[in-house]
Amino acid sequence: MASEHVKVAVDGDDMVLWKEAATRVRLAQATLDQLGDPAPGSGLAQDDMRCNGPYISDSVRGHLDAALDNLTLWANVVAPRVFIKDVPVENPPRPYFTLARAGLESAAQAVWLLSPQEQDERIARHLRLAVNDLEEMRRTARLVDSSAEEAVKERIVAVRDTAGGPIKVAPNYLDMVRAAANLGGLEPDDAEALWRTASAAAHGKLWFLEATYSTDLGEEFSAGRFRAVRRPDAGTISTVVTLATEVTERAVVRYALMLGAPLERITQRAVEQLRKNLPRTVTPAPE
Repeated sequence: MASEHVKVAVDGDDMVLWKEAATRVRLAQATLDQLGDPAPGSGLAQDDMRCNGPYISDSVRGHLDAALDNLTLWANVVAPRVFIKDVPVENPPRPYFTLARAGLESAAQAVWLLSPQEQDERIARHLRLAVNDLEEMRRTARLVDSSAEEAVKERIVAVRDTAGGPIKVAPNYLDMVRAAANLGGLEPDDAEALWRTASAAAHGKLWFLEATYSTDLGEEFSAGRFRAVRRPDAGTISTVVTLATEVTERAVVRYALMLGAPLERITQRAVEQLRKNLPRTVTPAPE
């Protein structure tokens, strides 16, 4: 099949969903920007006190920063702060899936860390992810500098020593995405299907086109091979971006509550900040 890709305008329900997602991403970012250290006596303050190594609060913050870095880039592309009149936003769809997947994976780690009600389980999950993170760092350091690898090994030993027992292997990204699916109003299988589709976009898999494009077949130019026109489906982008946005948004709220932050006041400030900086359209000066 020889394919020609055509541009498709995003309108109707999908345009509404994209605008809503972009606004929610910016609201979550404005909320996260106001969050600092855990308040004395808060859930995360007590968790951190039991951490002789990396703090849980720092780990969660890192995952949420990563999620919003990716989703904010998507929002800035599809709904820029400043629109130039009569200049359309035109992009291929694969990066939208890739950014949504990155945001979803990052936020799902924060959700997985904060989900347990029992402090012991939160600590155990934190140590699992901390060791996994350092192991990835060690593998990279080994390729660059043997002394740097030894330094990372020492950090891994220090984390393991704080556990007082064996540390389980951390779950993979897909397991955590499935566990966070309910926050986006989806069943785990539906979230996995979206994650696999977004991964296919990021990795250049051919089946991604079949899953997310409509195809009009034309001339059979050789045996079994046809000219074809492919059109991307904006609805699939809407679904995966909405999932990533909702999981991230819920994770930020959970993080704020466990920090003991005044969430209502912080949210009001975030809303005010967004109102002062709404996207606007400008007309370019005539030449």
